[in-house]
Amino acid sequence: MANYKQRKTTDKKTGKQYTYYFWSYKNNLGMWKYEQASTIEALDLKVKKRKSLLSAGIYSPNTQLEDYVENYLRTVHFNRVKEKTKERYLSILNCHLRGTVLGHTKMRDLTLKLIQAYYNTLTAIVAKNLHKIVNPALRYAGVNREIDFVISPKIFTLPQESTQVQQKKASRNAVRPLTKEEHFHFIKGICDHPMEPLYRMAIDTGMRQGELFALTWADIDFERMRLTINKTGGYTKGDGDRYHWLIGLPKNNNTRINKLPQVLIPLLKDHKIRQRKELARIDIIQNPETLVFCTPLGTHLDPSNTLAELKKIYVSLGISKQKVFHDLRHTYATRQFEAGVEPLVVSKLLGHSDLNTTIRTYIHVLQNLQDATADTTDAFYAQMQDKSDANFTSNLCQNIF
Repeated sequence: MANYKQRKTTDKKTGKQYTYYFWSYKNNLGMWKYEQASTIEALDLKVKKRKSLLSAGIYSPNTQLEDYVENYLRTVHFNRVKEKTKERYLSILNCHLRGTVLGHTKMRDLTLKLIQAYYNTLTAIVAKNLHKIVNPALRYAGVNREIDFVISPKIFTLPQESTQVQQKKASRNAVRPLTKEEHFHFIKGICDHPMEPLYRMAIDTGMRQGELFALTWADIDFERMRLTINKTGGYTKGDGDRYHWLIGLPKNNNTRINKLPQVLIPLLKDHKIRQRKELARIDIIQNPETLVFCTPLGTHLDPSNTLAELKKIYVSLGISKQKVFHDLRHTYATRQFEAGVEPLVVSKLLGHSDLNTTIRTYIHVLQNLQDATADTTDAFYAQMQDKSDANFTSNLCQNIF
């Protein structure tokens, strides 16, 4: 506590007095700054982090933007993102900022006009991705007075995608669930197919592809009929040009434990037995950490190969080959809505961040179900009318006879 100072102040709302501790320092621009906390222990942690930033040269006006952004990402931003996101951000940094005119610009020479001019030279997707790492770094610099301008949320105008690109993305992201008839033919068509357990898990549980690829036998409790979804897997591109497989937390860090449908239990048990025998041939012992869905060598599946095989099945069954793996998840959700399951329950089953995500994704499905309620209303009044006509006829007959 040698360099810490103590100060007492009064809370304006409650009128209570409290004590806090603070530590003053000068940044490389010669401006006085300070860290404060209610306890010495908490202040120690803040000071340690601040000294680390100072020693990294993050406050130097001579630091180039590319180095500043990397320092910011590694020391600040990466404290709250997943490993896969870290690698993606570093890839964006190295591919689209490092070695560029903007990347070589020193922090003291940065201007809003210069940054906007560079964004204007990029394609819409590159500008959007680069903005994801540059903008928070510049906001951080603005708050700490390391640049002489303030970054507001909408201060830059990013290039817009062409109508053709927007339409292509909309088509790619469209929800294309299987109809009930297609669903029936699909289940029948994949019977005894090597990928049947994988495709059935997707369409009968609504799990994402990455969650299925990372699923281990420890995550399946046959006795309690419970399915634990606590990780996801996928390819990511790190600092180099090569892609590698990475296991991380599920989307939105949302771990969920869902009930395993009864129809899947015998299918999965048979699959587990077959897998054990196949792995034993190459001296691999199946254990709780073995991937449920893997190659004959016990390694993770390739998303491209899995999709290619699925499209072959779609074509053979007369189903549109525009449908993708994720549409199996959409099919699961659609069947739940059609069965009258509440949107909030479906949202929890799917692992969405909130109900609004579910509503936005399945707005067309829900709209069709809402339209059906109008038919129900018409049927109700038609039934009332039939009864009324019957009563009228009955009364008329009684009066006559």
